[in-house]
Amino acid sequence: MIFSLLLLRFSAAKAQGTDSAATVKHRTIKTGLKTFAIPATLIGLGIYGTTDNNFINHDEIKEDRNEFFPGFSNKADNYLQFAPIAVVYTMDALGLKGQHNWQQQTKLLCGAQLMMMAFVFPIKKYTHILRPDGSAYNSFPSGHTAQAFLAASFFHKEFGKKYP
Repeated sequence: MIFSLLLLRFSAAKAQGTDSAATVKHRTIKTGLKTFAIPATLIGLGIYGTTDNNFINHDEIKEDRNEFFPGFSNKADNYLQFAPIAVVYTMDALGLKGQHNWQQQTKLLCGAQLMMMAFVFPIKKYTHILRPDGSAYNSFPSGHTAQAFLAASFFHKEFGKKYP
């Protein structure tokens, strides 16, 4: 986790350094127990929930899903997870400029995608958790969620300051 944060900080600092027109404002980041308590607790509970400990009864979740949503299937999330990326390039094409030009955006996006995949896919293989529909053993962590957060963060980093 700390490694990924350092990589993200390094790549952001490197990208800012390549744009001579950008002005960088430094903020003091307070670090301490309070800063990490809630995320660490949630991460710990997530990891604990993946073990066979009856904390989360996976069979009960499957039964509830099948009872209340039988035959539910939706493919929209396969495409919507990429929507913020499409919006970034569309805004660029319409003349609304983000923090970086489209070439730098593409480099940053590719780097972020590689880092995300380098973390998500090995964890999926290690946790080996069956999907609720029983189709495969790769349900945790959610690749769709990781991709959606990456795309939303990419959009925010490019246009969040100019167009809040």
